[in-house]
Amino acid sequence: MLQLLFSFLFFFNSQNIVTASADNNKIFFSNKSDFSTSTTEFDAGEKVYIKIQSTDLINLEGKNDLSLFDSNGSEELTGSFNKESESDFRANFIFPNNKDLHYLKIRLADNQGNNFELDTNLGSKYQFKKSRFFEDVGFKTEKDEFSNNEDIFYKGYLGNFNSDKITINIKNTKGEIKTVNGSNIVNRSDWLELDLYKGLNPFLYSKGLFSLIVKNTESTQTISKYFYINELKPVVSITFPLENTEVMGNTDIIGTAFSDDLDYYELKYQKNGDKDWISIKTAGTNVINGKLGTWDTNNLSNGNYLLSLVVKAKSGEEETTVKNLTAASFSGKFAIRIPTNAGLGTTKVSTSPQYIEGKVGSSNSRGISVQDDRGTFDGWSLTMTASDFYSGESVIDVSNLTVEPKDLVINKGKSDKVKLGDKHTFTGENDSTSIMYAPKDYGTGTYYSTLGINLRVPPNVVAGSYKAILYFTLL
Repeated sequence: MLQLLFSFLFFFNSQNIVTASADNNKIFFSNKSDFSTSTTEFDAGEKVYIKIQSTDLINLEGKNDLSLFDSNGSEELTGSFNKESESDFRANFIFPNNKDLHYLKIRLADNQGNNFELDTNLGSKYQFKKSRFFEDVGFKTEKDEFSNNEDIFYKGYLGNFNSDKITINIKNTKGEIKTVNGSNIVNRSDWLELDLYKGLNPFLYSKGLFSLIVKNTESTQTISKYFYINELKPVVSITFPLENTEVMGNTDIIGTAFSDDLDYYELKYQKNGDKDWISIKTAGTNVINGKLGTWDTNNLSNGNYLLSLVVKAKSGEEETTVKNLTAASFSGKFAIRIPTNAGLGTTKVSTSPQYIEGKVGSSNSRGISVQDDRGTFDGWSLTMTASDFYSGESVIDVSNLTVEPKDLVINKGKSDKVKLGDKHTFTGENDSTSIMYAPKDYGTGTYYSTLGINLRVPPNVVAGSYKAILYFTLL
């Protein structure tokens, strides 16, 4: 049986990388034994001092080590940590003579099952000297502590990395691995500049130690850096709709309303020139880079509007406003209705091509329909694309599919300019064909149509149940 489906597909990829501890553990690197300076850039032959302050670890009992590797993955040295006090663990080693980027692994565990694990990079001053000439403000000072609403900047030696061939992941204090959303990556010769945009990564809205992992997809090489989220600040932002744009119908409002002591957030709007604000939604839970609410603009009068998001917390209040939103009012619906699935019956496997005839819908309430009660007389266009036909073992290419809109039925509409599309055989999954269209000044009312289908089944096709997806677009 051939089923016609309408769906959205999402993909998520991750990888198992470093382990990070909770935020009551801190790590420090220095070229001085008293840790009066902080750096991860060292001269060849210079002593590297490492200090870990932890209230988790109790008794290491020798279960601790550090290992340093060169960029080829060869181990250069190993060592262990000494316990200076109940919460202070220290180690040191001599930085190698070669001008390479060095990969450092640290593993500590006590006899209570607590652990501190970190993979990061140490660089030579030779490697990072160019970074001091970057014009970007975010790169002028090396930093490993951020708040949740800051952009996170990273600079690093790429070697043979290509910024178009890398993946970026972060592992948080709970051991969760997430793909970075919202970033800018720039190659400057063999140097990487990475900017993680504030507010777009929900898993950074908690305090603690994180690991940023940049992997070369053309090889197994990675570069990594640890950083801390040490402060949680309120974030109030609307990323959609944008200023100076048009809003229509039911508009989803996307953004962030966050405070670690949130009382509630409120969405509201105001027409330019009016004194009163009208509430859209009030909620008592944080939303980070997600749907804040839905603004029904169907019954708004034409004109310009302000959209406001207010976060009220025990510690204070934050607000942001989107300006110059133009409402295009509706007097009614503008919608498409189609069957959620349809079948073409069954056919026996043959050694010669076979053709299956069928249709989607009928010329009544179950057919493909367009309803335009807006009263704007803008016209519209209904188009369709299709996927290949898949079974568990075989594929029938979409180029075997021919469709023909038929049986136009009109309910309360001006009919002389509304047309059905032509018969069409698809050339591929990105090929589009017209189903119905109405030019400007026409198309008000409801229009029904069936969709004739002719599927050529190639010879000797593998028997099975095949499914395809038909995508309809109404503009």
